[in-house]
Amino acid sequence: MKKRSFRPLAAQLALGVGAWLCLMLALAQSHGSNAADIYLLADVTPLKTSTRITQFGKIDSTTGVFTQIAADVSNGFLIGNPTWNPTANAFYVTSQNEGTVTLNTLDTSGTLSGSIGTLAANGVFGMAYNMADSSLYAYESTGVGITSAFSYAIINPATAGSTVLTTLPKDFGAPETGIFAIHQGTLYSSQTRLSGAGQFGSYGFTAGSNYQQIGSDNSNFANMSLASDGSTLFGVHDDGSSFKLFTINPATGALSAGINITGMSSASTLLGVGAISVPEPGTCMLALIGAAMLAAKARLRRRRAQLA
Repeated sequence: MKKRSFRPLAAQLALGVGAWLCLMLALAQSHGSNAADIYLLADVTPLKTSTRITQFGKIDSTTGVFTQIAADVSNGFLIGNPTWNPTANAFYVTSQNEGTVTLNTLDTSGTLSGSIGTLAANGVFGMAYNMADSSLYAYESTGVGITSAFSYAIINPATAGSTVLTTLPKDFGAPETGIFAIHQGTLYSSQTRLSGAGQFGSYGFTAGSNYQQIGSDNSNFANMSLASDGSTLFGVHDDGSSFKLFTINPATGALSAGINITGMSSASTLLGVGAISVPEPGTCMLALIGAAMLAAKARLRRRRAQLA
């Protein structure tokens, strides 16, 4: 009596699981999920309230609809500058309370971790996690008022210790949060000059690296947060009363027409965005084809065994 092989059953199970995953992804695509999940942090603290309230949610990159995930992730402080670390499956964020800034992590459900460490800077205006060297790159400030100094720095995500790479000119002033994003190996920045001009450019990853402008001045780059899902560079612009989502050509700085973000309070103040890549339909189809080939091969092997 021949032993029964479980390979065909395993192959059929793999095919079924592959088909189910593709169906789920197809349904997600049909409901507006595009190439990225764009997460957003916003300050929604009411006037005359000292305890900060930070809203956390996700933008549909096709429709611009904002969906709240957590009404408040702040623990009373100002949480901002999200940048995604796929290995940790969480965002690095900063928690700021007056002159003290700590480094934390925030998962996609809105759960904030305890402090990793305290930064030397008293203000952070953008962070980007670089998988190539497992480091954070940030725009920091030290001092108060006219004594403020701004710098481009590297932060150790394990300790929150930072090293200044470049001291920035006074003309840069204090930008809004979330100005950095690493996209396909380059760190891009949106800048707000003291003159009010909005600019887009890049930095290198070494000491002494200076800002290199790309394209022309554009007011939409003022008060803009950047995020990349690995294939597309996104920008969210906050004009003080509304928000708009753009895609950016990193080579030229050209912006798409932009779509209005709906579902957020006009009283919100943007504290940064972060994007997570999600499987494309093509990736799903490759997985399904592979499972189908495995099932077909197993069936052929079984038929040959029965004829032998």
